[in-house]
Amino acid sequence: MRARIDHLLIAVPDIEAATRFWTEVIGLHVSGEYTVEIHDGSHVYCRVLEGEGHDFTIVLGQGVEEWSEYTRKMTANGPVLHHIATAVADIDAATAELKAKGVPLMSDRPVEAEGLRQIFTQRIPATGVVHEIIQRTDGRRGFASDNIRELVHQSLEHLPEPEAERHHRALDRAGAAAPVA
Repeated sequence: MRARIDHLLIAVPDIEAATRFWTEVIGLHVSGEYTVEIHDGSHVYCRVLEGEGHDFTIVLGQGVEEWSEYTRKMTANGPVLHHIATAVADIDAATAELKAKGVPLMSDRPVEAEGLRQIFTQRIPATGVVHEIIQRTDGRRGFASDNIRELVHQSLEHLPEPEAERHHRALDRAGAAAPVA
């Protein structure tokens, strides 16, 4: 598979602090912002940062509502590199190659929007992150809300609940009160 890095997504609990670091210290610039409603009715606010000449993209994502599944699972322990997106010329061939090599995928087929096709692997223990394979056509830049919504949903289905959340849910199911700190 011939590929190059397209973007990284970092889930953050404080998008303003993360933006200050990437812009003031590293020298990236903000090139876009958007909010996407996800499957549980909550929202993810994203800020796109790019290097000179659009040669490198980092997407910062922050759950808007504290109760959301995104906020609970993605940033329970602080900022986390969620995925590395690798751009390919032929996503069908890349997907077949991943399957042949035994790489677990979150879905059987890519999600699609005009000029954009994407598929996620499950978290790969050897790298510690999810990998996205992305095919852009017709000079497509940016992202598609429907694709983001579906990819976030798939990703959250494959993430475990944080330990404290699992404990509290178990207590709720048992009818016991959570301990007071």
